[in-house]
Amino acid sequence: SRIRPILMTSLAMMAGMIPMALSRSQTSPLAIAVLGGLAFATVATLLVLPAVYALVASKHAKTASLEPDESTAI
Repeated sequence: SRIRPILMTSLAMMAGMIPMALSRSQTSPLAIAVLGGLAFATVATLLVLPAVYALVASKHAKTASLEPDESTAI
């Protein structure tokens, strides 16, 4: 559900940095680094982070029961 805003934000920033990265100015290496960082962070946010979360959540999963626990009854 959050993929569209994440992609739109990242792609807009990347599109804004392309002219600076292609220029022959002193700021070109900075723009290239920003483009690489944005691309890596976007991929990590959309693919790596959910996969790691799923692994951690599956290890700490607790089974839910509809029956009340007898030890906590008053």
